[in-house]
Amino acid sequence: MKLMYYVKQLEGKNDLERRTILLNNLKKLNVKYSLHKYNFYGMKGVNVTIEFGNGIKEIIITTHYDVVSWSPGANDNASTIAVIFDLIKRIQKIKIKNKIKLIVFDDEEIDCVGSKAYIKEYGANNVKSVISMELVGMGNIIGLWPINKDVRKTKTFNIIKALLGKKNYRYGVSEKVPFLFSDYKSYRNIGINDSFCLTMVPEQEIKLIRKFAES
Repeated sequence: MKLMYYVKQLEGKNDLERRTILLNNLKKLNVKYSLHKYNFYGMKGVNVTIEFGNGIKEIIITTHYDVVSWSPGANDNASTIAVIFDLIKRIQKIKIKNKIKLIVFDDEEIDCVGSKAYIKEYGANNVKSVISMELVGMGNIIGLWPINKDVRKTKTFNIIKALLGKKNYRYGVSEKVPFLFSDYKSYRNIGINDSFCLTMVPEQEIKLIRKFAES
């Protein structure tokens, strides 16, 4: 099944409809999931978590299903939910040494409230690394951001960098992205440096996007 199938399902839907579609597809994939319902400083929402493996250390891959009211939410962030479904299918076929958590957060668009509420509830003592996915539906260059000197020293970043080089995938790295954010930020703010975002960027727009993002 092509990933665009999932994007079309989610496009133009509100948060509740998108969560319902997300859960229905997880059931079709025969995947167990858990719901984290929160009331965080007056904001109510629901995060969705899928776990694989039984290790102590946790590798977290995140996206979000909420959408800003004026946007159809296709690239931001239905594209990444489609990737989550593909990841599930791939992970189901391999043996996992550590614990992998796929978390689809709510209220990312409102200063990452969903991930902040999740950390408050469950903590992050065993979290080894966090990769947030944003805007992966178009482009031919992988963007990794924001990658400061502390992130450059982390194991996950260097593994991904080496893998991209081995596969001859084109990628770019941005250190300062003051205007943009994602749920990696909630983990970075509590001291987990191995937390960053992955995005797809169209080659013809990369200079303009970099100028905008780093302005």
